[in-house]
Amino acid sequence: MNVNRHFHPLRWLLIVTLICGSTLALAGCQPGGSTPAPQPQPPSGGNQPPAPAAEPDLTISAIEVFPSQPAAGQKFAVNVYVTNAGGAVSGDFDLALSIRDVGRGSTYPIGTFRSGPLHPGENVPVYTSNDRLVNDPGSFQVHAEITPFNFQDGNSGNNTSTWAFTVK
Repeated sequence: MNVNRHFHPLRWLLIVTLICGSTLALAGCQPGGSTPAPQPQPPSGGNQPPAPAAEPDLTISAIEVFPSQPAAGQKFAVNVYVTNAGGAVSGDFDLALSIRDVGRGSTYPIGTFRSGPLHPGENVPVYTSNDRLVNDPGSFQVHAEITPFNFQDGNSGNNTSTWAFTVK
């Protein structure tokens, strides 16, 4: 078998071009001898500023009165829901409730209720009762206030809420 050990010069040029072209592409080089400008890289390791810490954010998500216009002397239900709208688990908290007689300027405490921690996004009924009673007709409000117990709430501005209702 006779093997020609000499390549035509154009074959050598083609082989060299293919090899060099692949090498230039792998190295990030562009034909014509120019190289792309280096891209800025974000700092790594301890050079990055710390991410802001997630905090719990308890809010009164709903106050319900059933029926919506109870009759004087008739028992009615009150439900109060609390949501953790923040990004971290809360600690225990207290929920203080009262009923205000708007016309007479009187406030009647219902009580203060301790609740356990809430996970982010969790919404729970903290108070439910079906035995509330108002003897006189008029305008009333259920007032609810959250007090964090041994933790910092991310937004204390949404820790109170009032629901108005009329007693016939």
